[in-house]
Amino acid sequence: MNRRYREWLVVGLAALGVMAFSVGLTWVVTNIAPDDPQDTRSLVERLTNAPREEHVPSEIPMQAAYAACRSHIEREVGSDLRNMSFDNRSSRHNAQERHYQIFVNVYMQGSSDSVYSRCNVSSVTAEIEEFRLRADEGFLFRLF
Repeated sequence: MNRRYREWLVVGLAALGVMAFSVGLTWVVTNIAPDDPQDTRSLVERLTNAPREEHVPSEIPMQAAYAACRSHIEREVGSDLRNMSFDNRSSRHNAQERHYQIFVNVYMQGSSDSVYSRCNVSSVTAEIEEFRLRADEGFLFRLF
């Protein structure tokens, strides 16, 4: 090989090396910086594009869900409301659907019978998803 050919070969390989280094460095820099401030993956996990763990918001306690349901009942019933009581045996949390099902016994002015209310309250946002207010319809209603 002549000397001139070797010089061009060295320059060409050096240029290819610089380009490969810059492409690799660009890839590393774009993968190191997290896009999301909630991204808690390590440097190695980001470089290998490991999946992110989904951030699950914390859930509210049942007391907060009852307070949301209670204020909704107060707005719906208004001045006809005499009293209400939380039904601890029936109220429950549905973890799969991420909501509380709150049952409340509602007592109205001028009536000795109770009316039951059911609220589905989101356990994440504390918003009322579904609301029902129903009068007690007698013996058969109490069985089911």
